Amino acid sequence: MATQMPTLPGKAEGIVGMGPCVVQCRDCGATATQEGRSLASFIILAGFHFHTCEGRGGKRRCPNCLAAVEAACPSRGKHS
Repeated sequence: MATQMPTLPGKAEGIVGMGPCVVQCRDCGATATQEGRSLASFIILAGFHFHTCEGRGGKRRCPNCLAAVEAACPSRGKHS
């Protein structure tokens, strides 16, 4: 597991760098760095998202970790 970097003050959980933007998975520590996309496009397309069942205060996860959490979710298939 990679070293966890702190979320930048005032940013959503897991945003650990700006200029370029860097997001980090809060489970495995994987990162993605913005290259050639607008900030909004990068945040969406990087695939580092929150699991819908966790609500506020959830963890940002890479696609692999998010898939594992979703597969183990007791509410699987009940949220959209």
